[in-house]
Amino acid sequence: MNEVKNSKNESFRKTDIHYISRNKIPEIIKKFYLYTYGLNVIENVEILDFLKKIDEHYAEAENIISKVENLQLVMNGTKIYLDKFLKLKSSLSIILIQAGRLGIESDDVNFLKVLNTILEKKREFCKEDGAWDQYEHLADWLIDIASLVVIKGTDFETDFCEIVRYSLNRCSKKKYFGYSWYAYWEWKNRWDEMKIENQVLLQEFIENNHWSSSTEITEIYK
Repeated sequence: MNEVKNSKNESFRKTDIHYISRNKIPEIIKKFYLYTYGLNVIENVEILDFLKKIDEHYAEAENIISKVENLQLVMNGTKIYLDKFLKLKSSLSIILIQAGRLGIESDDVNFLKVLNTILEKKREFCKEDGAWDQYEHLADWLIDIASLVVIKGTDFETDFCEIVRYSLNRCSKKKYFGYSWYAYWEWKNRWDEMKIENQVLLQEFIENNHWSSSTEITEIYK
C-alpha cells in the first residue's frame, strides 16, 4: 500500500485502492487509512450490491474514459469547455478522472492552466443571479484539488489562494443574505480532506487576511 501511495503522490488520481466494508467504520480509522495509505473506505454496503452498482455505472465510466482526448484538446488550446458543462458540479471530477487516466502529474504546467481557467469560470458563474449552487460547487472544487496535490510552491499557488479568498469572502457560518451557508459548511466539513501542506497554507492565508467577523471564517479550521 505504501508503494501505491508513493506512486500517486504527484498524480491527480484520487486513489487506486478501495476497502469495501459491510459495516460502518469509525471516522478516525477511515482517515488513518486515507492519509497513511491513500486507501478509500466504502462502508455500509454488501459486496454484491457494490458490484451491481459498478455494473450499473460501467457504461457511464467507460464514456468518461473514452473522451480523454477532450482534455488533451483543451490543454493544447484546440478546444474549450462549454459553460453548460462547467456549471455542473461533476465536471471537475470528470476532468480529474481523465487527467489520472492520461498520467498527468501535479507539475504539468498546461494542466495547471486548465485548472486555473475552469476555477476562474466557476467564480464568474457565482456572479450570476441566483447562482447559489455555484458557490457551493466552487468551494467543493477548491477542496477537491487541494486534497489531491500540494499547492504550496507551485506556479498555481497565488491564483489558487485568490480564488479561495473569493470563496471565503462569500460564505458564512450563519445564514446571512448574500452569503453562502452551504459553501461555508463545505469548507468546515471537508477541511481535513485536504493535504496537510495545503491545510497549513490556507490556515496561514486566513490568519494573514481580514474577514468579516460575522462570517466566522477562522472557525473553519478549528
